[in-house]
Amino acid sequence: MSDNPYQTPQGELITPVDPSETAGFYVVSKKKMVTLFIVTLGIYQVYWLYRNWRLYKQSTGDNIWPIPRAIFAVFFIHALFNAINNQRERSSLSLSPWNHKQHATNIVFLLIISYVLDRLSGKGIGSPITDYLGLLILFPVVACFTAAQEKVNEACGDPMGESNSRFTGANYVWIVLGVLFWALVGVGIFLPADVEG
Repeated sequence: MSDNPYQTPQGELITPVDPSETAGFYVVSKKKMVTLFIVTLGIYQVYWLYRNWRLYKQSTGDNIWPIPRAIFAVFFIHALFNAINNQRERSSLSLSPWNHKQHATNIVFLLIISYVLDRLSGKGIGSPITDYLGLLILFPVVACFTAAQEKVNEACGDPMGESNSRFTGANYVWIVLGVLFWALVGVGIFLPADVEG
């Protein structure tokens, strides 16, 4: 303590820490995840995978590359779910059962179908059916990733994802861009093509 009675008391400054940054995996509420996943037409999945791999790398010190693992998800989703399940098993919480291997296989299967539909649609093969199916498959993919997010949140001790439930400015930017992209997709699918005269 200082001898100066007029000096401002000195205390230890504590920088607030985002709980999702220290949990080992990416905590997010289901509402936020589903919203961002759908409005970005599934692009959020790459960010979700990247964040999980980056936090896993930070917490374990493993020498992995989060960006390639996020981009090439079909090759790494089993490893990610295995790591999540290991954390769940180490937890002292009473958690719901999870067949993480089957869950990862389901996601890989849906992602491969999605990629095939996207390629067919891009080449005009089976259009407009492949266009519609390419959009519709987004919903089972979202459902699978959301179910996985529940397990991540449980493993990190935040079952409702409350520590990351608020939408940030960056989230709103993505939502606006996503809505514009959805509008362009709708125009591309539902407006008739020009007829050559």
